[in-house]
This record gives sequence, C-alpha cells and structure tokens, in this order.
Amino acid sequence: MYLNISLSNKTGKEIKKVQVDEKFNLHNFLATNHFFIEDINLKKFIKDINQAFKKNIKSFLFIDDSPELIEFLTDEAHKLGHYAEGFINSDGGYERYMANPDAFDIVVLDYRMPGMDGGRVAKVFMEIYQNVRLVLLTGDTNLRPETINKIPIIYKPARIKDIIEAASIYNYQSNFAKSKR
Repeated sequence: MYLNISLSNKTGKEIKKVQVDEKFNLHNFLATNHFFIEDINLKKFIKDINQAFKKNIKSFLFIDDSPELIEFLTDEAHKLGHYAEGFINSDGGYERYMANPDAFDIVVLDYRMPGMDGGRVAKVFMEIYQNVRLVLLTGDTNLRPETINKIPIIYKPARIKDIIEAASIYNYQSNFAKSKR
C-alpha cells in the first residue's frame, strides 16, 4: 500500500507529494532526490511517515573523532531507513547542528575527543536548545550517567537500537524532572 505524504519547506509550503510505502528508506529518498535538510521540514515529514506506517524513523547527528565509528553508525542508520550525518570533530558537528537543530532527533557525542569534548558540546546544546535528545558514547567504563547531567552513556561499540533506547530513556528522565517542578 502506498500513501502520498507531503514534503514541505520550512514555511509549510508543499514541495511535492511523495509516494511512501512500508519499505520507505528516508536516506535513499533524500540522496536520490537531492533534497537538502536545510530546505525541507524534515521533522514533519518523518512524523507523517511514522504516523502513517507506525514506523519509528529517526534522524541522527553523530559526532565522534573515529571516522570508522562514524561510518559504521551512519551506514547502520541508513540501512535501517533512518537519516544520519556524521562529523569527526566537535566544531563541524556543532556548526551542522546550529544550522538546523530541528533536523535531528538524536545527537550522539563521543565523550572524549580532541577540542571540545562531548560533555562540553552537550552542555552547549542543552543551553541553546532544551529539547535536544543526547546520547554520549565512550570507551571509558569509569564514567557514570549521573555525573553528566543524566545524559545516557553508551559504551562502545554501540548499535542504533541501543542509541534509540537510551535517547528514549533520556526523554523520560527530562520529562519526569520537568513534571516534578
């Protein structure tokens, strides 16, 4: 079964109707149609697809100093039908996020990397955009989630399903903290 889902720009104007079925792959669609996420309302498009097909498509921004890990995570995300971008330094990832913070459902940060580490990047993102969902990746088993603003920590190597699960727990913790105020 195919459904027509509207793809719109950021002002809400429809760009085109997209035929979508249950096997729809967001990464492949964007790559073959040459859409830039800066030009479209990606959040609404993903939400409409998820509602229509009871899917759980996500958009990820990965920031890690390991090119191999970035490639592995983005490839895995794409194969599962998600959208993902990766950066091997915090400056590039920061600039990408700030260009369009609504484009990404989950930001995954390496806790220890040269320059601004993941903990500092997370703090900056949370100050600017309070609804950001963050996950920290680390190889350091001495780190504890409660020491880093209750942001979930996943120990490397990580899988996309683990990242999604950790991000949903973070959302719960954030919402729980707000409701207690």
